[in-house]
Amino acid sequence: MHLIVKGKLPYSVVTSIMQPTRTVWEALMSQMPTFALLRHLNAMDRAGVFEKSKNIDYVTGRLTDAEALRKSRILPFRFASAYEMIAREELRDALRQAVELSIGNLPTLPGKTAIFLDRSGSMQGNYLRIGSVLALALYKQTRGNALFWLFDHMVEDARPKMDESILSQAHRIRAQGGTDTGRPVRELRDIGEKVDQIIMITDEQQNEGSPLYAELERYRRMMNPELKAFIVDIAPYRQAMVPPRDGKTFYIYGWSETVLTYIAETVAGYDTLANRVREIEI
Repeated sequence: MHLIVKGKLPYSVVTSIMQPTRTVWEALMSQMPTFALLRHLNAMDRAGVFEKSKNIDYVTGRLTDAEALRKSRILPFRFASAYEMIAREELRDALRQAVELSIGNLPTLPGKTAIFLDRSGSMQGNYLRIGSVLALALYKQTRGNALFWLFDHMVEDARPKMDESILSQAHRIRAQGGTDTGRPVRELRDIGEKVDQIIMITDEQQNEGSPLYAELERYRRMMNPELKAFIVDIAPYRQAMVPPRDGKTFYIYGWSETVLTYIAETVAGYDTLANRVREIEI
């Protein structure tokens, strides 16, 4: 305790060599960065840290501090993951707020975006939960300058609401049906909706319908030849639905915080970013 409080012994050192007791966690809390606090919420709860109301007040204050969350750059799905693991209602309330407050940490996407979330049976569980939070957060970040569709072998407008929490909307999305990855692109073309980029969140378990690549080609030919498409494969099976020669469709295998940054930078164009750096005067 002396080493932690007086010597500022880092939490990472302490947690790597021992299972902290409640008293040790209480000493560590104040020096833990927000992300570390988030990661260890469940461990602290099991240790009895939140039996004391002052500890709950401290942590909920940290989790709902808008400026601190902005500086942490933690993305909404991290708070959503913690929400699923914690049972204490006071903390869950704070995590619901944190999801909304962290939307500003998402990178900005210029133009109009179509967000397609695969809700087929193979997405059941963690894949659909992560995908739902990601899709809804992206939609809110665009201030409604996007469309968010659910698809299996059919397409349904998710009808996202800007004034309803992400977690409550995500909770209503259920897995069902088979998978036709070409269907939402075909529907987009049929209604004459022009978008600048498509973000498809899927596990790529294609089992029926038209191939995605054929539908992308038709859409570009008829609606927008410059359309960029991003396939976020949450389950990294590494089987591309689009040939490598398609230089405007990008595959992202697995999931991490860098995915959205990569998408935003690709949409902006690396040449443009490089020119901005060159223009900086030392």
